[in-house]
This record gives sequence, structure tokens and C-alpha cells, in this order.
Amino acid sequence: MKLGFGERAAIEFFDGPHSIHGVGTFEFLARTLGWPAATPR
Repeated sequence: MKLGFGERAAIEFFDGPHSIHGVGTFEFLARTLGWPAATPR
């Protein structure tokens, strides 16, 4: 990638209207920032 952050970027696709899905968001934060992994409810 020309900007140099290809491995630090992510995109999540899911079926449905525009909404805050969150699953990939929390996985990304845990992986890149060392946040605790989300636990299923």
C-alpha cells in the first residue's frame, strides 16, 4: 500500500443496513492497541 499502513488497516463487511456492527472493531482494537478481547454476551 502506498501509504505504508496496509497491515495496520482493516475493513469489515456484513449484510445489512449501515450500522455499528462492532465485532471487527473490537477485534481490531484488541489486536492493534492491546485492548482486552471482547467477551461474548
